[in-house]
Amino acid sequence: MNKNYAEYNLQGKVICITGGSSGLGKIFTHTLAHQKAKVIIAARRVELLADLVNEVRQYNKDILALPLDLLKQDDIHSVIEKSYQHFGPIDILINNAGITIEKSSFLEHTLDDWHKVLDTNLTGTWLMIQNVAKQMIQNKIQGSMINISSIAGTRAHVQSSPAYAASKAGINHLTRALSCELAQWGIRINTLAPGGIITGESTWQEDIFAKQLATRIPLKRFGYQQELDGAILFLASELSSYMTGGLLQVDGGLAANQL
Repeated sequence: MNKNYAEYNLQGKVICITGGSSGLGKIFTHTLAHQKAKVIIAARRVELLADLVNEVRQYNKDILALPLDLLKQDDIHSVIEKSYQHFGPIDILINNAGITIEKSSFLEHTLDDWHKVLDTNLTGTWLMIQNVAKQMIQNKIQGSMINISSIAGTRAHVQSSPAYAASKAGINHLTRALSCELAQWGIRINTLAPGGIITGESTWQEDIFAKQLATRIPLKRFGYQQELDGAILFLASELSSYMTGGLLQVDGGLAANQL
């Protein structure tokens, strides 16, 4: 059997990444742009988008930056419409945008805090999925959707942002629920749940809680940003063509460790 893995090829695929200006979104942008995909990055911080576009254009000219606030439905519609005008219909959607609000105790969180996190992380993801799905169905695109979750969505621990944990748990089950319906159009939807990944911008790994957390990771270390490359390329490409409704955890074994 010839295993040249042509299914791995993302050249020319139209990929939309929300929250693409920094953190994991920036990592995914570079990973996928290096595969010669046509990449749309959408985020609130337009100044960071401009810097990232300049970086990517050194090796891939097919990059488009668009402003996106997931609390504004007009922004969502604009991103999808302008993406279509520039590159054509979206083949792959990566719902990466998200926020957290941290305080010393959940007792200090306001209702506004709760709504802001849930509306951005969960409702915003839902709206992107719904609107991109309509475009995929209309254009007969059997695409892939990837929802970025977190170890916080599967593993309970004391933390300062319960709304974030709830939003990520919601994303995990939203993925499962929608997979059953989207499958009739050949659209796959899966969740990628990283845990303990150090990016170029990370500082959290130096605090006391993080150092305690590292002792509970079976691999006894945090992950590096390049260690997500295989997971995002797998879920985006046809190598995962028989996977939908799944949850792929890249966390050094932390979710499996109940200690």
